[in-house]
Amino acid sequence: MFPPESRARRKRSCFPAAAIPYSRPENKAVAQASGISSAASEAENGGTATSKASLGSTAEAIADTAKTTATASGEKAEATAVVLGGTGKATASGANSSAESLIEKAGGGNVISVAVAGGQAVAVIPSGGGGNATAHATGLGLAEAAVEGGTASATANGASSVAASEVVSGNGKSTASNGGEAVAAVEADCKVQANASGSGSIAEGTCTIAGSAITVQATKGSEAVGSDTSPPMCTPVNGGIAKVHSPMVDCG
Repeated sequence: MFPPESRARRKRSCFPAAAIPYSRPENKAVAQASGISSAASEAENGGTATSKASLGSTAEAIADTAKTTATASGEKAEATAVVLGGTGKATASGANSSAESLIEKAGGGNVISVAVAGGQAVAVIPSGGGGNATAHATGLGLAEAAVEGGTASATANGASSVAASEVVSGNGKSTASNGGEAVAAVEADCKVQANASGSGSIAEGTCTIAGSAITVQATKGSEAVGSDTSPPMCTPVNGGIAKVHSPMVDCG
């Protein structure tokens, strides 16, 4: 015979445990449009998506386990923020401006694109490796920043200006103005800074060895190319500047 307290304990154990209520993550999607504009937002898995469009523009925000904001203003301006984990913000201001912020696979990170006065800006994390990508374009310039880990920033100011930063890890920064072209390619935990100013100017920097640092500058149509594995090239023209600082050797 079991003692009374044991029988009571056995009897209580026959009742099923109380069910624990399941709480689904809250999704939040807000879209606002005015002035013959279009705005669309979609949120999943606890995401928050906000889109705002005005003055004949288009804005789209999609968030999956993420927070995104897309804001567009001006005739045919477009802002798109599609983020699968992490945070993203796209802002297009002025006619024909285009801003895209994309995190294409889950993995976190932060993407910011800003386009003003007809500029085109793209900030993207394509592989889900995290990191920070920032692109800023004004006055018909084109800025593209792509990162798989680390930090990539690209700034283009003025018609025909192109700035591109592509970073696997480490830090890449490109700045182009007045028709220049600047490229920063970072393939290891290293650093590249490229600056180009003036029509026809080209500044390209590439690093592939961890810990190395490359700086390139070109103005007035000059060309500067540097890396951490090959000798640099500096070609100044029109009284401009062509400079390279690299682990290999400096020029200019």
